[in-house]
Amino acid sequence: MFTAAGAFGTVPSAYPGTLISNILAGTPLLASTAPFSSDHPSSGMLNGILANARHSMLEMLDKTLALVSVSEQWIKEIPNVPTTEREVAQCAAFQKQALISCRMALENSRLANNAFMNSNGCAREEINRFESEIALLKNRVLSVETQYDQEINQARSPQFAMFQNLGLGLPTDGTKIDELKALRDSEIVNLRNQIVKRTQDLQTINQSMTNLGLWVELCERAGGYLGSIYNILTAIGYSNDTDAVAFKELMGVQWDQIHKEAEEVKSFLQ
Repeated sequence: MFTAAGAFGTVPSAYPGTLISNILAGTPLLASTAPFSSDHPSSGMLNGILANARHSMLEMLDKTLALVSVSEQWIKEIPNVPTTEREVAQCAAFQKQALISCRMALENSRLANNAFMNSNGCAREEINRFESEIALLKNRVLSVETQYDQEINQARSPQFAMFQNLGLGLPTDGTKIDELKALRDSEIVNLRNQIVKRTQDLQTINQSMTNLGLWVELCERAGGYLGSIYNILTAIGYSNDTDAVAFKELMGVQWDQIHKEAEEVKSFLQ
């Protein structure tokens, strides 16, 4: 999306259709104000960071739409290089508004990108922590099994080995052994439930990492695009010193496409 070429270089695609489709089809990371449920470890921290990213994304999109609005009005009223004082004055007014909106959109794309990168770093730390916890829990299961097996063997009578060798009944403290087995099974079930929960948390974070990468790419592309537009706006010049090539470059930007795709991303965030 957002393609225009000219003397100031090719304006890169900001929101390619495939990128938007991948974001919308993935984990709905920013579709709500609290994507991580309260029972998820570190949900407060992650939700807080993503809330900042979401706010900055909405601000960037709003300012981008404001840039589109003023630019479309500009093109409608003055489609060619200004030649009269009245047209020059109008261009200067449009240019001022466009520069303000573009600058603010750029700043918010930077803030959103920083927030996404911060969230990405936190997510990586969470992945390492979950993987470590899962490994420790699995080792704990083995340790508990070994510990209780030893205690169960110790609960058997001293004649256990002799009776076992003779193939006779095993004199044991059955009640104590049953209690030990019950405790062992209960503790192991609890540990395995924790492993299942941590594994689910790990899967959620891994899915989020993929989605975060797409949002980072979106911010970087949007920032690059807005930067190119900003350069064109400043290259146009001021007052009577209008650069015809830069002016033509601005007129060639696909503002209707920008509007469509910015609204599409914005609707997903609201």
